Amino acid sequence: MKTTLWHTNSHTRFASDDDEDASGKDGKEQQRTSDCDGILVDGRTTTTSEQLGIVKQETQEKLVTEVQLTPSELRRVQKLWNGEGDETEILSAVPSGLQVTRGDLMTLIPDTWINDEVVNLYTHWMQSTGSSRVHIYSSFFWSRLASTPAGFDYKGVRRWTKKLNVFAFDLLIIPINHNNRHWCLAVVDVTNSTIEYYDSMGSRKTGSKTGRLVVAHLERYLECEWEDKRETFRSEEKAGCRDQRWRSRYMTKKRIPRQYDGSSCGIFMLAFAEQRARGMPFPFRFAQEDIDDTRRSICTRLLELGRNV
Repeated sequence: MKTTLWHTNSHTRFASDDDEDASGKDGKEQQRTSDCDGILVDGRTTTTSEQLGIVKQETQEKLVTEVQLTPSELRRVQKLWNGEGDETEILSAVPSGLQVTRGDLMTLIPDTWINDEVVNLYTHWMQSTGSSRVHIYSSFFWSRLASTPAGFDYKGVRRWTKKLNVFAFDLLIIPINHNNRHWCLAVVDVTNSTIEYYDSMGSRKTGSKTGRLVVAHLERYLECEWEDKRETFRSEEKAGCRDQRWRSRYMTKKRIPRQYDGSSCGIFMLAFAEQRARGMPFPFRFAQEDIDDTRRSICTRLLELGRNV
């Protein structure tokens, strides 16, 4: 497989790319990657290829927005949400050290903001059941990279990928808790040289102020990451360095659903991440009315991880 690597020099530059630039008129999407074959996933047609390698286990695990819980699962979630038990009790944990308590899972109650612990354990589940061509960052990555007084701190995250060549993946998925006020998502499509921004509160074609900040910081992060580690991973290079021109893509309501409340941005963010990691086609097919059931499904999946706790 040809590995796409970052290389910076005087010719490297960043291009702002409107969300609709790949759509043509009437929102018809123009494929950025050639030689893609259509495959059927859960009754839907999606596109992938050997080069992308994004779709892996979609036929084994339903999307969280499509899961139908059993009556016993619903009762289990409701009992937990009724507050019966010690909120500090650990209900789910994995060997890496990630865990959630009863109190953490109660942040999945409708009209409640989910916390980092729920996000990180759920994205761990996504990583473990998804494609090896996709890498998902911790939600703490962004706060360390961009939420310091200096505004940008590569040194704060430099060691997070000490033994990892991020440019060898097809997708980098980055949950973002911006200023601890709003969850959104960034996706670096390494294969297609694109930085994507997903915001359930909506985004203009040219991006919001937050979206532009996210994209600019991630472009700078990728530059720093390549400069810092290119000697380490030079042996993995297949065809030599080449100039990389990153596009930006701000996802509008034509491609992703909008939230209409003030508390479900984290749930939308996780749903966006899962659909993108699975290679699902745009537009993503869920809506605000699915969010409460999605909260219950996330809670159930996290409880399943903790069966042996």
